[in-house]
Amino acid sequence: MGEMFNGKRLSRRGFLGGFAGAAGAAILAACGGETATVAPTAAPVATRAATVAATTGSAATTAPAATTGAAAATTAPTTAAAVATTAPAVATTAPAATTGATTSVAVPATTGAAINPTAAASATLGGQSQFVTAFANTAGAGSPVDSVMIRQRTELVFYHSQTGPNEIALKQITDAFTAANPNIVINLQGLTSYDNVSAKVRADLQGGKPPDLAVGYENDVANYMTGEAVLDLAPYINSKTYGWTREDLNDIFPGFLDRNLYRDFKNQILSAPFAASVLMMWVNNDMLKSMNMTAPKTWDDFKRIADMSVKAGKKGLPINTDASILDGMVFSFGGEVISADNKRGQFDTPAAMGALQVLDDMGKAGTLYQVRSTADSQAAFTNGEVPFYLGSSTGRGYIQDTIFKDKANPGAGDKFDWAGTSIPQGPSNQNSPKTALYGGNVIVFKTTPEKQLASWQFVKYFASRDVTAKWGQVTGYLPVRKSAAESVEYKAFLAMKPVNGAPLAVAPSGKGEPQPAGWSKSRTDIAEVMAKLFNKQTSAMMAAQELQMKINRNLSE
Repeated sequence: MGEMFNGKRLSRRGFLGGFAGAAGAAILAACGGETATVAPTAAPVATRAATVAATTGSAATTAPAATTGAAAATTAPTTAAAVATTAPAVATTAPAATTGATTSVAVPATTGAAINPTAAASATLGGQSQFVTAFANTAGAGSPVDSVMIRQRTELVFYHSQTGPNEIALKQITDAFTAANPNIVINLQGLTSYDNVSAKVRADLQGGKPPDLAVGYENDVANYMTGEAVLDLAPYINSKTYGWTREDLNDIFPGFLDRNLYRDFKNQILSAPFAASVLMMWVNNDMLKSMNMTAPKTWDDFKRIADMSVKAGKKGLPINTDASILDGMVFSFGGEVISADNKRGQFDTPAAMGALQVLDDMGKAGTLYQVRSTADSQAAFTNGEVPFYLGSSTGRGYIQDTIFKDKANPGAGDKFDWAGTSIPQGPSNQNSPKTALYGGNVIVFKTTPEKQLASWQFVKYFASRDVTAKWGQVTGYLPVRKSAAESVEYKAFLAMKPVNGAPLAVAPSGKGEPQPAGWSKSRTDIAEVMAKLFNKQTSAMMAAQELQMKINRNLSE
């Protein structure tokens, strides 16, 4: 099932595209939420799966080793503030056009790190970056892309999923980019959801006319690469004229960089950071205080609080069939959902069993209840019906916008004390919490050298400090740069209210979800099994066996 937006039901990823709400009184606008609804039967999350035909392109290049992907977020209504941005003009003094070179780099494993909001700029989100290590000696050093120049007006088609205030903000950003680079015009085509973007791209690829840019997830890239349609960005990163420097790469949070490395496709860089958020827990501190409890750090305490809430006449955990929630729970037990070689599931492991057992226990105890969408969970939370819910960090904007005692007078405060924090963790993860990393990336398709360069210029601009800082404030997504998180403007935003910094504090624990094309079908399978657990139609053991069998099959196809 999906989310409701402007009277239409969208997929979860479509909903997050439109409702990634801003936080902070200066940029929040009034908008109501859905009423929480219990779904009596299974309501699997819609996912995407398809193969794509071959398309046009320039020379493929290779780059470093890969990590895993990401899934969706949900969020909130807001008013888009004006996005003040600046951008360097595209260099136009080089000779004729060519395309990229081939690179091959060995990459070490990442290590963990943790930060708080005020220390974000001096810490490394997610540990040592494989991306930075791989490009240590080549970023900005020069590549054949340096010989490309944009001699005339170049129009780019960009498929995106943003709606409402987020789409307005994106339009302001693209307008500012064009003002600084008059030869590059971006034709934004809003398709309201990631699913719609994926379907449109696949149709275009089959017709041999892909867009220049599109948002998407890692498993989307895997689908598009059936025809090798996606551009490797390594030579653009290495460009002396147009590329990123090592300082740029060190400034971008590693977790947001490394999910764009694709081991299954010769370690190419097949996407770049665009929107980022994490699965976290939103808690009603006043309700917890009435139980003499605080935000649960373990799943045992989480179950205990849900039970206490139900016995006190309230509700327990509202939860929808979102595969990313289960993925994050598996991560919290120290596990993975897919093998390192992307060839088999990992739901036959103790970590996966631990996560499934939590849902099994709560389903059988009646301390969780199924809802149709994250919007329903958010509504139950802001109405004071539940002690907590699990959802995207972008939910902060929705909560803030609907929790005021008096919407006409935000200064009157909120209906109750609330906060955001890490999801509970398994016994082995108490000192190194993990959760799921969300958010679509931006994908550049193989077209012409000039269009590819123009597309890269926009990708680079969108990830620049001032732009990512403003995008984060307006939409509720996380800024992708450490320097943005420490900017005066963003620090002022964090200082408005402590909860504004909660997503940035949780972000270092984010782990990307799987990249393979077969994961699209696997997400549907996970959603169906979750619904069975919620409705007491299976056990943790049977769920693990079913998921392992289905995911292995999906990955082998």
